[in-house]
Amino acid sequence: MARRYGMKVAGLSVITNLAAGIEGASPSHEETKREGAKALGNMTRLLTRFFEA
Repeated sequence: MARRYGMKVAGLSVITNLAAGIEGASPSHEETKREGAKALGNMTRLLTRFFEA
């Protein structure tokens, strides 16, 4: 839809449970939230630099 209307868009995601299920165990919701919190600093720096450029 965005392309049809000439909009420029980008997508961004953070994977917080990359190996989920590989060893038969699933990460808890708390573990997933903790990994998301760890990624926050990197994502903040990435987006800040992107918008400053």
